[in-house]
Amino acid sequence: MTDKPQPRLQLDYALSVKYLRHLLQQGHAYRLDIRRCYLDLTGTGDETLLRFRYPLCLNLTEDQTPHLPDRVDARVPADYAILLLQAGNAALATVENGRITHHKVISKYVTRKKQGKAQLNFLNTKGKSRAGSRIRLANTVLFIEEVLDWFDTHLGNRHQTLLYSCPPPLWGLLFSGKRQPPFTKKDSRLRKIPLDINIPRFAEVKRARHEIEQGRLEWSDPLPDAVREEITRLWEGGI
Repeated sequence: MTDKPQPRLQLDYALSVKYLRHLLQQGHAYRLDIRRCYLDLTGTGDETLLRFRYPLCLNLTEDQTPHLPDRVDARVPADYAILLLQAGNAALATVENGRITHHKVISKYVTRKKQGKAQLNFLNTKGKSRAGSRIRLANTVLFIEEVLDWFDTHLGNRHQTLLYSCPPPLWGLLFSGKRQPPFTKKDSRLRKIPLDINIPRFAEVKRARHEIEQGRLEWSDPLPDAVREEITRLWEGGI
């Protein structure tokens, strides 16, 4: 397979769980990338024959395979959270029992007009004493506090996956103060959302949710007959 194989088949959540359970029970040779949610079926030369990007809201661990845990319900995704953050903008939501329960959009003026440079990136250059800079800096602090307030109120242990999109400087800023988020940078629940996110708004939450709950099946030709037959049965709903 190439580094960026083209998706050949997109599966809804229920069918994705059903197919993932099937793959793990068939005794295929595979590699599992739990951070990117990839399960690769491999050939005799360890080459990738088929890649299944299972739904991002499924938080698997190495010791849970080769059997999908009984707690994984094909009908309703496990509870998870969507955290979309950019400089001065955030769209935050929890998905519980298959529906969006709590959501909030935060917007603060933290970006210099024309240059479009966030104040958190501007502090080490110039302009710290100007009124506009002081306002942007104060708004940056308020923005972080409001995000952390939402985290503390709505994120709990019941959310098995925390799916986020955030630039590294802002992500680092969330962990730079005395007050910390209710999770660590190395929390096993964290997953990056593999999407280019526009300005975080509720519409972006809904767009991200669609990607999070979908599975994608990709493969290279030629496939072994048995694997191709499985895909055919999957397409026809026979697995």
